[in-house]
Amino acid sequence: MPERALTGYTFVFATLAFTVAGQILLKWRATEVGKALPSPGRGAYILGMFSDFYVWCGLGMAVVASVCWMLAVQKLPVSVAYPFMALSFLFVPLLATLLLAETLSLGQGLGMLLIVTGIALTNLAK
Repeated sequence: MPERALTGYTFVFATLAFTVAGQILLKWRATEVGKALPSPGRGAYILGMFSDFYVWCGLGMAVVASVCWMLAVQKLPVSVAYPFMALSFLFVPLLATLLLAETLSLGQGLGMLLIVTGIALTNLAK
């Protein structure tokens, strides 16, 4: 594999890692901030979210993910890089199950299997 492609894949997976971590962090804080408020008013919730350090960390991860994505598509065709981003639809729910005590349905599990199959088929066709 040429060095350019290897670097591109590294940035693709960094994009994926920062995206997934940021989503889990934002979900965690959204739940905790909502629990901490005396009343569930929308304005108080938004203010609580934007004054939370971890929310800003999650938003920062989105920015870093965007920078990694720009570097990834500089090195790889978007048709090669983009299918890997669908893995976020696998990793976010799995981590939410492990870290946030969320549940997955059979349909979600089957959907995840289809995502992995689609990514494999997309890359085998190249």
